[in-house]
Amino acid sequence: MPTFAHHYGLVVGIRHYPAMSNLRGPVRDAHAFHKWLVDPLGGGVPRRNTRKITTPPKAHLITDPDDARPIKREIEAGRAM
Repeated sequence: MPTFAHHYGLVVGIRHYPAMSNLRGPVRDAHAFHKWLVDPLGGGVPRRNTRKITTPPKAHLITDPDDARPIKREIEAGRAM
């Protein structure tokens, strides 16, 4: 399969929402989808044209919703490739 030099991908996986229960799959799914996206036999998108933004590992310790990650600004920055 060819590589699509002019294609781009932004993958976001959010696992933790303060004051709500944690989700189990979003970050794992984001990693798996990103792996497929950059695989020449999968999505064929050049790695340099992709961004993966996920909840940080210790996000479950955050209790204030204003401190939750990733935030809109981080996702918007990922779109500016």
